[in-house]
Amino acid sequence: MKGIIVITYPGSPWLSDCIASLEGVSYPVFLCINPKGKSAYDAAAFYYATEHNIEEFVVLHDTMEIKDITLFDKLFELDGNVQLSHLWQMCLGKFTLNRLTPLPPKPFGKLPAIKFEGTYVRTIKADHKPFPLLEDTSVFVEKHGKKRMVIENEYILKYKGTWNNDMVGPNE
Repeated sequence: MKGIIVITYPGSPWLSDCIASLEGVSYPVFLCINPKGKSAYDAAAFYYATEHNIEEFVVLHDTMEIKDITLFDKLFELDGNVQLSHLWQMCLGKFTLNRLTPLPPKPFGKLPAIKFEGTYVRTIKADHKPFPLLEDTSVFVEKHGKKRMVIENEYILKYKGTWNNDMVGPNE
C-alpha cells in the first residue's frame, strides 16, 4: 500500500489547512496523531507505516501545505527513497519500507526525536532527489500565534517551528 502520513497532535490549529491542501489526491491520507507531551514527533511516521503495513509513504507535517498535488504522483512513480529536504530534515521524503534498515526503539521526546533524525534518517540512502530540497531560510511569519520559519519549493510550503537545537529544552 502507498499513502501519505500526516504527523499531527490533538487540537492542532494547523491540520485543517494541511488537509485542505490535499484535496484531490488519489492516495490514502493517514493521520499519525502524536499525544501532547512526550511523543515521537516526526519519527512517529516510520513506526506508523510499519504498524499499518504502508509499504511506500510520504511524510508530511500538519504545518505543511501542498501547493501542487501532482507532487505525489511524481514521488510514487519513483522507485525507492526520495529526499525532499536538505539532510532529510524533519524526516521529509518518500520512503520505501523494504529499503530501510530496522527501526531503533521508538524515541519519546523532542531531543530523542531529533537524535532519531540525525542517527537513523540521515543514514537512509536517497535513491532520488528530483526537486529543489527544502532548506532553512531567513523568512519568518507569525501564524496561529507563533513565529515560524517559512521554507518552500514549487510543491510544498512548510511553517517550521524549531530551527535550532537551542529552542529545545533539556527535558523535552
